[in-house]
Amino acid sequence: MVVNTIAEIKIIQVNLHHFIAATSTLVQRAKYQNISIACVQEMHQVRSAPVGIPSPCKLFVTQREALKAGIICFNQDLPIMKVFLAINTVGATLPYRGKNLLIINVYCPPKEELQHTLDELENCLMLPHDTVLITGDFNSKSPIEGEYKFKLLQAKREGWSDTCEEVTTTQPFGVHFDIAKNPERRHFQLSAVQRPDGTLTSTTEEALQELLEFHFPSDPLQDSPANAIIRLQSKDPPLTLDDPPFNSSELAAAVKNIRNKKAPGPDGLFGDIVKEAYKVNKPYLLDLFNACLSKGHFPANWKKAELVLFNKNNKKDTDPAAFRPICLLDALVKILDRLTTQRIFHHLLKHNKISAHQYGFTSGRSAPEVIIQLKEWIVIARSQKKHSAIISLDVKSAFSRVWWPLVLHNLKRMACPRNLFNLVASFVDRRSISFKYGDTVFTREYSIGCPQGSNSGPLFWLLIVNDALEMDFGQDVRILAYADDIYLFVAATGKQNVKKYAEAVLGKLQDWSASAKVQFAH
Repeated sequence: MVVNTIAEIKIIQVNLHHFIAATSTLVQRAKYQNISIACVQEMHQVRSAPVGIPSPCKLFVTQREALKAGIICFNQDLPIMKVFLAINTVGATLPYRGKNLLIINVYCPPKEELQHTLDELENCLMLPHDTVLITGDFNSKSPIEGEYKFKLLQAKREGWSDTCEEVTTTQPFGVHFDIAKNPERRHFQLSAVQRPDGTLTSTTEEALQELLEFHFPSDPLQDSPANAIIRLQSKDPPLTLDDPPFNSSELAAAVKNIRNKKAPGPDGLFGDIVKEAYKVNKPYLLDLFNACLSKGHFPANWKKAELVLFNKNNKKDTDPAAFRPICLLDALVKILDRLTTQRIFHHLLKHNKISAHQYGFTSGRSAPEVIIQLKEWIVIARSQKKHSAIISLDVKSAFSRVWWPLVLHNLKRMACPRNLFNLVASFVDRRSISFKYGDTVFTREYSIGCPQGSNSGPLFWLLIVNDALEMDFGQDVRILAYADDIYLFVAATGKQNVKKYAEAVLGKLQDWSASAKVQFAH
């Protein structure tokens, strides 16, 4: 019986690139760093024989005349034994801690096909062993690298050509003009941030925490009786039927909508990479998203976003609102998000759940129609010899203040299909963002608002503001909205009546804003 008393075996893998200096360095490091075994490739040779390895060392090399791979055992006490030898592969066994360790080292030159080496490796693995360690340099022949380099260079040339054409003809004042006009445009620069009580933060951590809390607030859980009922009712899904599974056409449209070079999310995958994966895995991705729909589950990793902050112009650096937050989401997240929101939009439009007074985020309607409608109301009021006034209301940080229980409550009230409701409920549960500044990553969970860049933002806001647009203000008051901009039109005989009606309407909207947990900008 062989008794192995070695407590630790240090094994490394290195390509020596034919250099005698690299071989000498390896021998020295093996001595001073207690390296037991080195699996090497492209050893330095003289007349087809490796040189530079001290004679007490055990050396097993492949059968190639050049570009040899080898296993070097520097520790003379190790009972290592060569068991396999081929052109590109060498194997040795070593009893260690009661088990038979099989060590395999491989070198496949770039001008050779990989299959022959894989066959050698498979034959070696058929030898008896308890555990195996495979090392090597699989630098085999492949057209992929050459094709990639060629396409990369071609894409650069085509991209630059398109850029030149856009700048000189169709878009002379586009992004490139802005960059040239303002070369000192700042990226994110952190300054002391003013707290709500007027004091300034004194440390980097305090400043960043204040910014994250401002842009990604938490639900204060301080509810009025009416809000408490909404919060409670939003936890239970509606008693409605499930929506059918997503189909291949929906998935294809959602994937096509992904922008190729949009900054990636936490997984680091650009849109074009996800599109290529989709081409060869269409059934798998469709099954994946349908599994999420049937289970009403949004994966936890897909609820994480990386935050990027930009400085706004003409704002004090101490003001938290002087920074624009952008959430970088994974492309797969955007696909599932779009599939879900498109289904919900279809349900709302089919059953006329979206107010006719909303002109934003709805198909076939636009900002010019808002102007035309206001103009028509003015013309009618003048024909009736009435005074009129238009009041514009801006909701403060509308998307970042969306109250999730109200979103779910309104979906439930609008008879949203059960599986879509559950998916949205999972989407808004335990979301988090991470922001890297220097070598520190700050992470924060938030429970209000929508991530910038998601398809859910417009949908959630429409669900919130819909209640205000459906309120009855009387025949002399009209209301309409374009996204988060709300417009009131008041007409009456006499300026005093206009003022009275306006004050009454603003009071009602103030009550609505309190119940919806949003604020109007003053």
